[in-house]
Amino acid sequence: MELDDILTQFIAAIDGVIGVAVGGMDGLLVEQLPADNRALISGMVAENANLLRGMVNTYRDVLDLGAVTEIIVQSEKAIGYVRPINKDFFLTIILEPKGNLGKARLVSAESVRQLQKVLA
Repeated sequence: MELDDILTQFIAAIDGVIGVAVGGMDGLLVEQLPADNRALISGMVAENANLLRGMVNTYRDVLDLGAVTEIIVQSEKAIGYVRPINKDFFLTIILEPKGNLGKARLVSAESVRQLQKVLA
């Protein structure tokens, strides 16, 4: 299964998805859907990489609380959800404010398992 197949299945399974992407810890966009939200998704990936690097350092290394497994940020216009795939990549999901975050969390767990195989 390819990256875009996994992301397409994810979008089809969740109500209220604005966009979904695989990003690198370097802040670069690897793959994203849909294509018409490229600027928004690319910006989110870059910012989420910064957040994730900082949180990994703080929670795991400074506070000794273990690995960061997810980040949720809610704003007035969207919900941002980040789930690490491995040490180099992460999944970013952008939902409408009333999007189904619970289902996104559930489905993203399986998506991450599939992405780990593809990105290995």
